[in-house]
Amino acid sequence: MKNQTTNRLINESSPYLLQHASNPVQWYPWCEDASSEALKQDKPIMLSVGYAACHWCHVMEKESFEDEETAKIINENFIAIKVDREERPDVDDIYMAAVQLMTGHGGWPLTVFLTPQLKPFYGGTYFPKENRQYGQQTMPGFKTILKAVSRSWVSQRSEIEASADNVTSTINALNEKILEAESESSGEQRDDKEPVVESGLRLLSQFDKQWGGFGRAPKFPQALCLFLCLHLAYKLKHVNDSRHGLFLEAVRTSLDHMADGGIYDHLGGGFARYATDEKWLVPHFEKMLYDNALLAQLYLEAFCFTHVDHWRQIGCQTLDFMERELSAKNGAFYSSLDADSEGEEGKFYLWDKSEITKILGSDSDFFCRMFAVTDQGNFEAGKNVIYIDRVSGYGLRAQRASPLPGCSGQNADLMKEKLFAYRAQRVRPGLDKKVLASWNGLAISAFVTGYKVTGQEKYLEKAKNAGHFILANLYIGGRLKHVYAGGQAKFSGYLDDYAFFAQALIDLAGIDGNPVWLKKALDLTNSILKHFYDKKQADFFYTADDQEKLISRTKNSNDGPLPSATSVVVFNLIKLSIISGNESYKQIAQAVLDKYKPSFSRLPSQYANMAAAWDFAAGRPTLFIFITSGNETLDKPVLQALHSAYLPDKMVIIKDSRQYRLSDQGPDKLLDKRLTIFSDKYPLNNQPTVYMCNEYGCQPPLNDIDSIHVALKQLLKVR
Repeated sequence: MKNQTTNRLINESSPYLLQHASNPVQWYPWCEDASSEALKQDKPIMLSVGYAACHWCHVMEKESFEDEETAKIINENFIAIKVDREERPDVDDIYMAAVQLMTGHGGWPLTVFLTPQLKPFYGGTYFPKENRQYGQQTMPGFKTILKAVSRSWVSQRSEIEASADNVTSTINALNEKILEAESESSGEQRDDKEPVVESGLRLLSQFDKQWGGFGRAPKFPQALCLFLCLHLAYKLKHVNDSRHGLFLEAVRTSLDHMADGGIYDHLGGGFARYATDEKWLVPHFEKMLYDNALLAQLYLEAFCFTHVDHWRQIGCQTLDFMERELSAKNGAFYSSLDADSEGEEGKFYLWDKSEITKILGSDSDFFCRMFAVTDQGNFEAGKNVIYIDRVSGYGLRAQRASPLPGCSGQNADLMKEKLFAYRAQRVRPGLDKKVLASWNGLAISAFVTGYKVTGQEKYLEKAKNAGHFILANLYIGGRLKHVYAGGQAKFSGYLDDYAFFAQALIDLAGIDGNPVWLKKALDLTNSILKHFYDKKQADFFYTADDQEKLISRTKNSNDGPLPSATSVVVFNLIKLSIISGNESYKQIAQAVLDKYKPSFSRLPSQYANMAAAWDFAAGRPTLFIFITSGNETLDKPVLQALHSAYLPDKMVIIKDSRQYRLSDQGPDKLLDKRLTIFSDKYPLNNQPTVYMCNEYGCQPPLNDIDSIHVALKQLLKVR
């Protein structure tokens, strides 16, 4: 039972921190008071970092932080700080790097011991409360570690401080390191796109040809790697390079197996964070906004290229899951769904076969054969994860939309609806109601893609509403905040907040003619260049020049589950250089790309999005400026035609003619002065009109849908 008293976390707004507000541990949030108290009492700091949806964070809380005996050891010997890694990714980045340096691995919960000067000297991830025996070895428990660290702090202070200085220096050296360009003097002249193809081929060497994805269990979707494979499949196909098939097969195998596996929720849509096995069958049940945003967009873009309708369905079902279960009434998106409910991992999603038999009756046998449900269970303790059986299920999957043989007139979708309705009555997993600017940016881009592919107005409205919410509540005084929780915006925005949200605004400008989208995208990008750009090293810091100074100022150039913030900034700069004509944007982007180019093939999974940005810049992107007629019946088919063709080097921007007709003061009075490319473009004959532009200028306008289709087909042939 939790302690009824509260600690300092009771005043926080983060759901994760509030979960620990009744612990007997006397937690501090990350604040100056904590380090001051550590200096005053001459105690080391115990830093614990986690997040609300994290299963093992809950386990460690229950075992150790709710335990009076363990809490007593912590309170007497340490200053305890609890951090939500999603609120303070800058803190998490630094101390995760420290633990990875010290132990060779990382993860959450992250446990790090610091000097009062916030320098790390020892750490790990999850620690069980008591010692555990593994064969001939004993794994020390958390209480043992706490006592040992406390003794060492007294008896070996100089060694600890020296170690802390060394780890801190190493972290700073890694952050300041300038990547040395690989020699290009081999005599071989390379095409601009070859580094990207080389990166893709190196990436394929890590590809699991049987089950899809990259590497072995536990297996994460790695959406950025699959985006790169999809783009390379397109690029190589249109130059008749047979290697395009290798990349397309990587996409096909991965998307099919993920959608069939338990990592995908076959009843409600949406993806879990990762699978514990290499076949994608057993999920780690937490669902994150960013994973689902990226995967929805990936499936929809893959549909545009291949016209595999099942991928369109998976993409739309994932968007529908986000709208249903991760949406706030105010229009924004929440952060995550917990892995646990009622204190058990995955309980909300797991099934006894007897439950399914009770709900589906005579149809249950068919359903169980298709979705691998057995009496013994395919998970722990006789429970079942629902995933498509790859023996019987494959043969039955084609019948998903029609009445099934031997069933009472029902199809598989109707059966899933019944089970979904039954499941909805269970105790739901916890919902982390933080609104993060960065993750909302990714979600907006996903819903923009949903509208582009389907034309469904609900996706358009959802994207616009989220965009307006962020601008109204997190864009304050010309600067972006990181998080909105408890009715207030908190923490200065990080590079990914600015980058992902600016990207979302550019995307919104491709489906909606409101001038605010591009204006704010330009403003945010200029803020990035002012506050985050490292001109000496042609790079971007993760924190702004006026944010809290930590022991290191990190950078974010490597992809993880999310795209690197730096790579997204580069994409934005290239796009905005064409839209605004600002040549300095392109020059900065190219300098960053030149710096990281040697890493594309050496570390392909970490630089997939940066390689895609290089490919985008080298492909001489085409900008389609769509001038609306003011008649939605005429405009929408033309816009859908522009968006339906899969062209990775394509941009579409809307100029709504109704926004600029302002009588005697000129038709472009409201036009942002930075958008001169729009200034002389109007609808011809009151018809929707399209201008095709690139860095060299614009072609004569097109204003009938047949000629627009011809232009798109010609562009596809050229590419």
